[in-house]
Amino acid sequence: MITISKTGKTKQELLNSLEKLKSDFAKEISQYDLNVTPVTDGYKLEGKKKIVFVEISVELEITAHDGKYEIDYKTKNVPQGQIDKAITEVKSILEKY
Repeated sequence: MITISKTGKTKQELLNSLEKLKSDFAKEISQYDLNVTPVTDGYKLEGKKKIVFVEISVELEITAHDGKYEIDYKTKNVPQGQIDKAITEVKSILEKY
């Protein structure tokens, strides 16, 4: 689990930021065929691709708490370098919101 500190922000403020983030990135979500579903206190993003006989999948859950976001994720057949790059980008975006 990854924690991103948002000192001074309430859970509701962070949930509002996640909603804004979802609408700001609607084009990218559609372009990469991601499924975004609400979960308790946040969102779950899922993406799957099948290349020949190999299925590649990513499942990411972002939850809001008072003063922080928490990220939990699962992957299947994704190179660690790609995971690290994606997590760095997600952290950077959440730090701005």
